[in-house]
Amino acid sequence: MKLHGIKTASSNEQFVQERREQIVKSATRLFARKGYDQTTMKDIGKVCNMTPANLYNYIGKKDDLVTLVIRNNYSRIYTFTRELEDDIEKLEPVQALLSATEKHLRMHDQYRANTYFVTRDFNSFRPSIKLLIIESSDLIESLFEKIIVKGRDAGVFTAEDPWLIARNIMSMGLMWSLHYPMYSKKYNIDQYVNQQKEHVLRLVCCKEDVTQKRQPYQVAATTNTS
Repeated sequence: MKLHGIKTASSNEQFVQERREQIVKSATRLFARKGYDQTTMKDIGKVCNMTPANLYNYIGKKDDLVTLVIRNNYSRIYTFTRELEDDIEKLEPVQALLSATEKHLRMHDQYRANTYFVTRDFNSFRPSIKLLIIESSDLIESLFEKIIVKGRDAGVFTAEDPWLIARNIMSMGLMWSLHYPMYSKKYNIDQYVNQQKEHVLRLVCCKEDVTQKRQPYQVAATTNTS
């Protein structure tokens, strides 16, 4: 039978969902370390304490794992974008932009292995999966752009190119995930978030009276690698 379009040997939907979540979590870390093409079902079974035969009770093939990873991503991004929409409606432009930036960066920190795997191995995925990844990124970027345009229209920001700035903010999360070993030698996630929030205000050319009311964040020397 199939559950959500993916082959399974069990009719217990809740059990299959729980097992798939465990498998996806372990497999994603393995994909991030070894790469999608170099990872075998035997490798995945080993990190999941399962035989390849047992894995096939929950997924039909290795490519199904990518589908599950991307679906999980999309679910998180959907929730994230709903929160951004609330920020746009309820908060002033500066607060909305800073809140959205922080949520974006912390989401990438929480799912570093996922971002690293999906970004690095993008070309190994089938076209439908690539399209879903692109659409998810575009959705987040468009909401950042919407916040910036709203602030510019209100006279709070003087940014000339909200489209480009939105994509720069998006890249801040990607860079934290892709180059974490390097960044973590200088910053922990709290320091990185605060530094980038200050940088975002400069990118949008925030009015001086707004930035002067904020206390600049000073980075303390750290060797944190967690």
